[in-house]
Amino acid sequence: MKRRSLLSVGGLGLASVSGFGLSVQSRTAVRTPEISVEADSVADERDVSIAVSLEQGFSDDNPAQITIALTNTAAVEQRFQFGLTPPFSAYSPTESSSIYLVPNDTSSWLPVIDDDDRVPAEETDRSGTELIPDEPIHGCWRLPRSVGYHLSGVVLSMDPDETVQETYSIFGSSTSRQCLPSDDYRFIEENYLGLDWEWGITVSIA
Repeated sequence: MKRRSLLSVGGLGLASVSGFGLSVQSRTAVRTPEISVEADSVADERDVSIAVSLEQGFSDDNPAQITIALTNTAAVEQRFQFGLTPPFSAYSPTESSSIYLVPNDTSSWLPVIDDDDRVPAEETDRSGTELIPDEPIHGCWRLPRSVGYHLSGVVLSMDPDETVQETYSIFGSSTSRQCLPSDDYRFIEENYLGLDWEWGITVSIA
């Protein structure tokens, strides 16, 4: 059984997103690039199994979605330190701001107003619950607004063979001039799981 405790870290992270329920009419052909995902390998002595899977690719009706899962492979209960959305909270690539991972759980995210936003402030729900657009924006699954998220953390106690997972939608940045640029994007958690090692995933867009 997962037992959850909060680990609060002061501050605010920034990304670019907007609205569940926010309908943005698309009038052009939708870019639907091919996508693949791969997780870093994890040494056996870490006593964890980490996997990433592609749930769906980009289509006219949906953005791409991936699921990241972590399983405790030890014979005993272990405690793990995660970011905001276990098991993975690195929402932007290490060397780019062209795409973002948007978790299904966006309860701690909130809109941030800036001059490059593609949706007027008065049309955005500021509750932090409407962060994924229902339709492409001018033919692109992009994030029409910048958002921030609280830099808090979670500590979970996990039984042997217990798994924690989260699904993430992939969107282009609201400020990128290109729509979902083709590239290999690295997402890395530093000091992942509260230990002195890094682990991440690679998202490849063709």
